[in-house]
Amino acid sequence: MKRCSLKSKDEIFLKAEEKTSKMKAARDRRRMLKKQLAKEAKLIGEDSLEILKEFEMLH
Repeated sequence: MKRCSLKSKDEIFLKAEEKTSKMKAARDRRRMLKKQLAKEAKLIGEDSLEILKEFEMLH
């Protein structure tokens, strides 16, 4: 069995880690914004229905 050893510079490894962490942060931020938007849309929808019912009761 042959063994292969790879040596890398710490600087290259750190840059790669930095880039992957930024990508993960962007995905997490997008996911969080999507959840927040869905939550707020639901609240707006509920408020709109309440207002509509109140207007219908006026007529």
